[in-house]
Amino acid sequence: AFQADPDAVLVIRADSGQAESNKIGLRTAEKILTQMGGSFRRHEADGKFTAEAILPIVPEDADE
Repeated sequence: AFQADPDAVLVIRADSGQAESNKIGLRTAEKILTQMGGSFRRHEADGKFTAEAILPIVPEDADE
């Protein structure tokens, strides 16, 4: 069975220090992930922004 590594970190991009949006995309991501049975968390501290997206793993034969 798959187990997430709690120490795994994926850096998608470094922040330029300037706000690029009004964060509507973050609210949309949270809503979509929640509707799919997952979760979305965001946190900002010490100038670092992190986002965590978690989706449940469904076996391929789950519909059978």
